[in-house]
Amino acid sequence: MGSFFSKTVDYYDFDFQTARNGVKVRKLTSSDKEAALNVFIRSFGGVGAPPEGALDWATGDLKKGLPLYEALSSKGPADRDACFQFLGNWMFSECLNYGFCLGIVDPNNKDALLGIALGRSPRSNNLNLYHFLMTMLRTRTLPPWTNQSGAAWERVGIKLDALKKAMNKAADEHQYYTGYYLHVLAVDPSCQGQGVGKALLQTISKNADRFQVPLFLETHGERNIAIYSRFGYKVESPLTVDLSKYKDIEQSDRKFVLMKRRPAAA
Repeated sequence: MGSFFSKTVDYYDFDFQTARNGVKVRKLTSSDKEAALNVFIRSFGGVGAPPEGALDWATGDLKKGLPLYEALSSKGPADRDACFQFLGNWMFSECLNYGFCLGIVDPNNKDALLGIALGRSPRSNNLNLYHFLMTMLRTRTLPPWTNQSGAAWERVGIKLDALKKAMNKAADEHQYYTGYYLHVLAVDPSCQGQGVGKALLQTISKNADRFQVPLFLETHGERNIAIYSRFGYKVESPLTVDLSKYKDIEQSDRKFVLMKRRPAAA
């Protein structure tokens, strides 16, 4: 079966790998959205584990001034969770319709997921205004920072816009459309270290090797760089988030990088 973007190569025909608990990776459908969003918010929002660095920096202003018990609560600050809810919903919808959504179902709860991988396949990386508008129609929501007032919300919007521009620039310069792009890898904090992320990464890597195409992702921090390096990724270039024209917004001191995995020899 050919994909929407190719009648001869099916980049979505994955060789699903198995996690240590014996549960196999599978494709996700629209009915898995709520479970996928739960994993995304818990993992990226830092519920029970360190938060994802880029979004933690971008939404950090929404945590300032909160009592410690609220800033570290199991649910997270409501405003910040609203940002993660929107971003997760948007990325899931975009990847479901124009890329791939993979996950591992909790063997003890069929309505829950242990981990997710969202991304785009070769030739589906060149999304344009049409795809943007269609995703907006499907999600039926606006970014919360566009309809909220206050300096904190304004800074969130500016940071996320600068981050997106940096990612778009990297995609153009390094030709993401030639390979797979891993947009999100999220493992529920309750099951990290159980081979869930490994199974998801290996599933995508095997397809990249099969079709002899590269894999791209953006990440931050020495810990994440070391993890992805074990799966064959190498730092390709720094990711520069330019906020120089905003004198009252701090530039991130975190190391954002683009990593690339070249296919193993056939």
